Amino acid sequence: MASDIPSISEWLQGRNVFITGGSGFMGKVLIYKLLVSCDHLENIFVLIRKKKDVDPQTRLQCMIKENPLKIIKEKYPEKIEKIKLIQGDTTDEHLALSTADKQRLLKEVSIVFHMAANVKFDLTLKQAITINTLGTKNVINLAKEMEHLQSFIHVSTSYCHCNESVLEEKNYPAPIELEKIIKMVNDTTDDFQKIMTPKILQGLPNTYAFSKALAEDLVQKSGLPAGVARPSIVVASWKEPMPGWIDNMNGPTGLMVGAGKGVIRTVLCNYNYLLNLIPCDMAINAMIGLAWKVGREKPEKPIFMNITSGLENPISWGYAVETGKKYTIMYPFSGLLWYPGGSITTLKFYHWIRVILFHYIPAIFIDIIIFLTGNKPFLIRVHQKVNNGIGLIQYYTTKEWEFRNDRMKKLQLELNSSDREKFFMDTKAISWDSYMLKYILGVRQYCLKDDLSTIPRARKVIRYLYFADWFVKIGLTIFFIWFLFLDKFIIRSAESKMEEIFDRIEESFKNQNILITGGTGFLGKVIVEKFLRCLPDIKQIYLLIRTKHEKDPKYRLEEIFNSPLFEKVKKQRGAETLKKSVTVINGDMTLPGLSLSLEDRKMLCEKINIVYHAAASVRFDEMLKKAVLLNTRGTKEMLELAKEMKHLKLFAYISTAYCHLEEKILEEKPYPPPIDPHKIIKCVEWMDDDVVEAMTGKILAHFPNTYAFTKALSEALVEEAMPYIPAIILRPSIVIPIWKEPLPGWTDNINGPTGILIGAGKGVLRTMYCNGSSYADFLPVDIAVNAILASSWNFIYCKDHEKRVYHLTSSNEFKVPWEEIIARGRKITERVPLNGVVWYPGGSIKKSRLMHNICVFFFHIIPAYFIDALIFLAGYKPIMCRVQRRIQKGFEVFEYYTNNQWDFDNSNFMEVRSKLNPVEYAKYQVHGDDMDIDAYFEACIRAARIYILNEPPETLPAARRHLRIMYWIDVITKIFFLILLIYIFASWNESFKALLIGSWSFITQPYYINYSH
Repeated sequence: MASDIPSISEWLQGRNVFITGGSGFMGKVLIYKLLVSCDHLENIFVLIRKKKDVDPQTRLQCMIKENPLKIIKEKYPEKIEKIKLIQGDTTDEHLALSTADKQRLLKEVSIVFHMAANVKFDLTLKQAITINTLGTKNVINLAKEMEHLQSFIHVSTSYCHCNESVLEEKNYPAPIELEKIIKMVNDTTDDFQKIMTPKILQGLPNTYAFSKALAEDLVQKSGLPAGVARPSIVVASWKEPMPGWIDNMNGPTGLMVGAGKGVIRTVLCNYNYLLNLIPCDMAINAMIGLAWKVGREKPEKPIFMNITSGLENPISWGYAVETGKKYTIMYPFSGLLWYPGGSITTLKFYHWIRVILFHYIPAIFIDIIIFLTGNKPFLIRVHQKVNNGIGLIQYYTTKEWEFRNDRMKKLQLELNSSDREKFFMDTKAISWDSYMLKYILGVRQYCLKDDLSTIPRARKVIRYLYFADWFVKIGLTIFFIWFLFLDKFIIRSAESKMEEIFDRIEESFKNQNILITGGTGFLGKVIVEKFLRCLPDIKQIYLLIRTKHEKDPKYRLEEIFNSPLFEKVKKQRGAETLKKSVTVINGDMTLPGLSLSLEDRKMLCEKINIVYHAAASVRFDEMLKKAVLLNTRGTKEMLELAKEMKHLKLFAYISTAYCHLEEKILEEKPYPPPIDPHKIIKCVEWMDDDVVEAMTGKILAHFPNTYAFTKALSEALVEEAMPYIPAIILRPSIVIPIWKEPLPGWTDNINGPTGILIGAGKGVLRTMYCNGSSYADFLPVDIAVNAILASSWNFIYCKDHEKRVYHLTSSNEFKVPWEEIIARGRKITERVPLNGVVWYPGGSIKKSRLMHNICVFFFHIIPAYFIDALIFLAGYKPIMCRVQRRIQKGFEVFEYYTNNQWDFDNSNFMEVRSKLNPVEYAKYQVHGDDMDIDAYFEACIRAARIYILNEPPETLPAARRHLRIMYWIDVITKIFFLILLIYIFASWNESFKALLIGSWSFITQPYYINYSH
């Protein structure tokens, strides 16, 4: 190391340090270390706020009277004077500083350690953002005004991007724009934020990690000479201020105390996963070293450093638990509730059985005894808090990460030998066995205030509890053996109780006449099949069907029943029974009066009890006139018909979750229409098609297509009719192929992900303009139909007429980013290739429209013209250019959805879901807890091969051979084009040509020499 590089203490000489969070665990250690190791440091300004009616001055004095600052006061009283109190609060925009304090900080401070944070995992989103993110923003704003700022250190956590498995020392993009989240927390209620929090976190386990990730992004954009310190799990000190010192029971410390006291008997945890611990003194030394590095190098962008124990000296959860158990028995805590025991497990079911048996049952038993003795019970309350705490850290105990800490290792090498010893941070020096002993003794002494003199008495107590523990275990074993003889009786009793639970949804539809529009569509077919298969006591189903392509309604119904979708129900009930259960009504949604005959209209008004209006044109590029007449006027006509129905119990309008896209967070409520639906209907009725088409852009305004626009208008009509008819609005999200029943993967169209997977699998689709990290809300059609039934039952049977709008969305259950859909689809189409692959599947999604358009030109248009030329020369009709134009047009209307993202509040439907009994919950599945996404996507591809592309399973071997051939053609073509580009560039550029020839000569020269010898 160069001799002119100052040591850490030399670099800090005469400088003033500003610390936020100085009253916290790590803050105290930082102040201690700076005072002990940097003699010539000028002052340490510590920001302290009023807390629980204790003023900042009193809090500072309390800090000085306790360890570790107590040691300095006793040994070096003059150094304590360097601590200067700054009264303030990071949550205030200006830190609530007095004018004098602010001016002093701006003129004197050159180093900032921003450590203030609330580390609780169960903070509300608003609390976490206010304290951890906006607090950071406020401190950064102050630092930007400091005249002599040399180094700004933001203390984050190595777990703030824990949705990654390998955590590197780099900046990660923020999960969401801060301005958006601030607006949301300021403009919405606490209850709404609570509902939306899981969606907003985007895979992060808690608001702490989320708010820290946002704070890091602020530091990245600050322009300050900054470092971001990411310590892992910070635990008791290794050496300083004294071995084993700690002042809190967060994380592993709380688990250790709970287990050592005999309270915690089970934890959901993987025995073999590595536990990344970092002693607090090592973490602080690394932060000081990082401040020194930033101050010397003055980087343009922040230096990110993972302060972790690395893989050189690992410790597993299993080793930590066993070692902790060993030493808590050797040096037991005072006030034991039971003999320390229990174990860790990866099985959730087993863990919860143990929680009930060894946490709650003993707590209830002991609390009863306490109550009978005239005292206040407390143990159940303790266990509730304990189990809540364990639940909060469960995410971390059941996952494993790899932390890259190369910068921390490099920092050690940059220090001189004296600093390396003084600011020790090499975790390889730790003996985990001896450290765990110091840790437990430290927790005993500094957290629990158990003097070492209490150990002999605690050992006597633990011996008594050991025998009591064995006595109880033997007694329980005898009890369970006796209890096993009752198993047959219990099983019979349980079976009889299950038989008593009946299907209330089926009961709601018994003897009802149902009218369905849109029954020939994808969703409509699945609705009809579900009704016929699961609701056999329906009196009659009436389908409104129009003549299409010269096929009359009865013939079209025959086509529906001949679909593979109905094979299962035909075997179950018989084809003739199905035909008798469904009556066709000749009608047309696009015509006035629905083109119903007087007899049919009268019959429907007399008989119908329930209406499902699902008929709509779902084309995004539909002409406005046609979309209004079918989607909006058709709905108006249906509502007029419903008003005449004498026995109507429910009119269910099936809309879409994506019809009010001006909002980013969509709630279960009616929204005002973009325009008066009655006026727009009148306009398109008399206007020419060309006039309507010319005005479409202005009429749609911010709506991306005619489908969303007309659905929004239709909802307004339904809301308008609600005082007169019992109506609800159902908003399913993007409905995709069947997940489970009756035919996994079945669909009759290539909308949504199915079309993308087929296009990519055929090698036709090679680029997609899309924000890969965003997601669309997909819902398997069988889940959507079950949700429609459950919502109807809630209105009819439960008589819940307050809720009129339901979001049938996947929430977090089927949330898959676009890039993941493409990646998974690529792997699946390699296993299950399609016939007639045009080119080997490849390409990628593009966030840049320019790059996308370039790729469209090179990988879509040029190959299409080339292949069409070959087809033409072979004497056939060219098709590829036409196919690519259709693909391009399809994706232009789809791009709006792939580059935007919405969140849906589905609390109304979640309440319905909670009302289902076990029989209904199984029969009408509305959750995706057991979904295997890869298996589902593969089922979709296999079904698409058979039912859409007419590619039977026996063609798979030939398709795989063809795919292998296309792979080598793809590789050879890429090599050819690379050589061609090199040749063209060499012919244009003489220096490049000379370099190429020289490189070739250098490579081949050894071979010529060997050959000559």
